[in-house]
Amino acid sequence: MYYNASAVDSILTELGYISEEGYWEKPTWEQVWAVSAKIQEKMANGINEIIEKGKIVSDSGIDTIWYKKGDSYFLVGLSKGFKGIGD
Repeated sequence: MYYNASAVDSILTELGYISEEGYWEKPTWEQVWAVSAKIQEKMANGINEIIEKGKIVSDSGIDTIWYKKGDSYFLVGLSKGFKGIGD
């Protein structure tokens, strides 16, 4: 999974793992899990916002939820089944 480095740094700073000078000691597993949980929470909240406030656009049988926030666009792709099997 790809994470934006500045977003990760922001979360690490928010949780107190990076000082204002930009330095931090080797993290404990507890800190690593806390950061991971925070990233997953923010990602889940973002996807929920896209689903709740976005609009479904269909193009060539492919449905996508589009959401514009400020000057940015966010998309969530929708599909039926896997490899043509299932609904």
